[in-house]
Amino acid sequence: MHIEKMSVYIVRAPLARAYWMSLEPYSEASEIVVELRTDEGVTGLGEIHGRPMDKIVEILRDGFAPLVMGRNPLESESSTTSFFNARVRARERASIRAADSLTSPAARNRR
Repeated sequence: MHIEKMSVYIVRAPLARAYWMSLEPYSEASEIVVELRTDEGVTGLGEIHGRPMDKIVEILRDGFAPLVMGRNPLESESSTTSFFNARVRARERASIRAADSLTSPAARNRR
């Protein structure tokens, strides 16, 4: 069994009135629903709550989906390890890019 499809949905419903949460008003209830489907027809659903929703959906589709396609959904430990390692590699690449953009410090006699 392996994951062959991931679908991501933003589900929104207007609220009768706005509620203040944290630093902003919420005028709608909203969640992101992730559906994973296997080659054997088994479907799994997950839920994500967070903002900005469009950015989270983009991360799921562009970053997370390639990591889960073809995996056995029952092998959660190896998947978690793989996801963690991908995150570490991404942070290392970001650190290298940031370091490459720094200018070299001036020699002490030129300060």
